[in-house]
Amino acid sequence: MASPGLARRAYLVPVTTIQDATGTIGVAEIADLAGFAAKRFYFLYGVKGRRGGHAHKQLHQLLIALTGTVEIKVEAGPESATFVLSSPREALVIKPMVWRDITMSQGAVLGVLASESFDEEDYIRDHAAFRALSAPSETGGKVPWTTER
Repeated sequence: MASPGLARRAYLVPVTTIQDATGTIGVAEIADLAGFAAKRFYFLYGVKGRRGGHAHKQLHQLLIALTGTVEIKVEAGPESATFVLSSPREALVIKPMVWRDITMSQGAVLGVLASESFDEEDYIRDHAAFRALSAPSETGGKVPWTTER
């Protein structure tokens, strides 16, 4: 479980599922569930090794393990937590300025809804630079480009 500060930046949410004789549908009202409107959807599969290894300055994401098991290690400032997604019945919300490292089981598929289109300038790929930017300071650890409160 995430610590109180990190819990505001990375947290699990339930995905509504409806099942009948024909199967199951999962429904995620993104704006209500995650607090942002999705502009992009992408998915990862066939992953060997680790993915992620970055943070975003502005981007919000909702991650759903569509099949298999996905482990997501997150870090914000001095706090860290590990989330395991193994069902499409729950999703992980990750807000800006959260570092993530992702490992996936063989055959896993991870769906990601993102608040913005791809923008390389939004990425922080250097972990040391991320730690320096997210360290608590007299400004409360806020960085100038984020809209997060």
